[in-house]
Amino acid sequence: MKRILQIFLAHCAKRVIYRYKPFIVGITGSYGKTSLRLAIATVLKQAGYNVATPRENYNNEFGFPFGILDKKSPGRSATGWLELTLEALGMAYGKTRAYPKYLVLEYGADHHGDVARLCAIARPHAAIMTGVSAVHAEFFGTLEDVAREKSTLAKMVIPGGAVFVNADDAMRDQLVGGANAPIERYGCDVSADVQVREENLTVKPDGQFLPGETFATFALTITSKTQTYFVELKNIIGRPASSMVAGAIAVCERLGLSPEQILRGLEALEPTAGRLRLLPGIRGALIIDDTYNAAPAAMQAALETLPLFTMVGEARRIAVLGHMAELGQYHAQEHERIGKMVVELGIDLLVTAGEKARDIARAALSAGMAREHVYEFESPEEAGKWLDDNIRAGDVVLVKGSQSARMEKVVKEIMAEPLHANELLVRQYGGWVSL
Repeated sequence: MKRILQIFLAHCAKRVIYRYKPFIVGITGSYGKTSLRLAIATVLKQAGYNVATPRENYNNEFGFPFGILDKKSPGRSATGWLELTLEALGMAYGKTRAYPKYLVLEYGADHHGDVARLCAIARPHAAIMTGVSAVHAEFFGTLEDVAREKSTLAKMVIPGGAVFVNADDAMRDQLVGGANAPIERYGCDVSADVQVREENLTVKPDGQFLPGETFATFALTITSKTQTYFVELKNIIGRPASSMVAGAIAVCERLGLSPEQILRGLEALEPTAGRLRLLPGIRGALIIDDTYNAAPAAMQAALETLPLFTMVGEARRIAVLGHMAELGQYHAQEHERIGKMVVELGIDLLVTAGEKARDIARAALSAGMAREHVYEFESPEEAGKWLDDNIRAGDVVLVKGSQSARMEKVVKEIMAEPLHANELLVRQYGGWVSL
C-alpha cells in the first residue's frame, strides 16, 4: 500500500509542477540543506514573493511530493489519507487554483539514483550544492560515490538556470562536474563569488544565560560581485550560519532581489530547532542544540563553535556527543577524528552517549585528554541526568548526534524551560516520543 501511495503522490506532484510551472530552487548535499532552504524561503517571503517550502523535512522519494502539494503526512489516519488523496487529485486535475510562483525544495539521497528520481518529479531551475560528508557512505561506498550522486542535481538543472556550490567544501568540483548551467560559488574560501569576509561573535558578557535574552550576536561581512552586506544574526552562530547566509545571498541576488530586500529577509531569520540553536540551560548555562542530525563535516563545524565562547569564572566548554550514523567504512576513522578534534580545540569536558560513540571518547583519551574530563554513558538519558547534576552557571554545552542517537533527550533534561520542549526541540511528536 505504501508503494502505491508513493507512486500516486509522485504522479500528482509531477502533474502539479507541469500544470503551474513554479520556479524551483533545489538544494542537495550531506549537510546544511534545511537551514539554507528555510533561509532562502524566508528572504523571498519577506520580499513579497509568492513562495512555498515543505512544512517538514520532506526530501526523500516518499516525502518529496508532500512539499510540492503543501501537505503534511497524515501518519496513520485513514481519514487523513483519504482527504489527502482527494486534495492531490484536485490540485493535479481539478479546477485551476492559486499556486506559489516559487518552490524551495530539498533533494535527499540515501541510495544510488535517488536524486534522479526526485528530479523526474520536479527539475530545478536553480541547484544548490551544500557539500559532501561521509553520511550515507554506508549505502554508497565512497565519498566520491556520494558526490557523484549529489552532482545529479547540477546536471539536471533546467536550461537557462543556475548552479551554486559551497566553495568551502573539499569536493566542490566533483559536485558541479557536468553542470548544465553557469556555476557560482559561495562561502569563506577566496574563490567564492559571494564571500564571507569577516565573522564576529559577541556573547552576553556576564556568564548568565536566562530565558528571553539575546545570548549572542553573529556579525558577518559578505561581498558579492556588486555589493557588500553587513548582516547581524541574533542567537544564530557558527560557520554553518555564515555558509547559509552567503548561499541565500547568492541565490536571491540571482533571482533579482535588491540588497535592501535581501538584508530585510536575513534580519527576519529565526533559529531552527536542532541546528546550532542557542537555548537557556539550567543554572544559567547555555545549550547549543545541534541535535537534528550529524554528518562528520557538520560535527566538526559544531565543535568549532565552542572555542568562540570566552568563559567567565569556573564555566566550562562541554561537548556532549552521540554517534554519527550510516558512515560505512568511514565509521571508525571519522569518530576517532572527532575525538582528537575535541582535544585540539581545547574543550574542557567530553560526554558521550551510547556504545557507538565510544570511539570518540577513546580517541580523545589517546590524544591526551585527562580521564577525569571524559565521561561515557550508555544512553542519552543517562548522560542528561549526569549533566543535570553537574552543570555550572555559564557553562556552554554543545549537544550533537545523529537522529538515531536521540540527543534531544539530553537537551530536554538540561534546558531551562522543559515545558516548551514541544516548541523548541526536534522529534517531539508521534512515534519519536515513545522511542
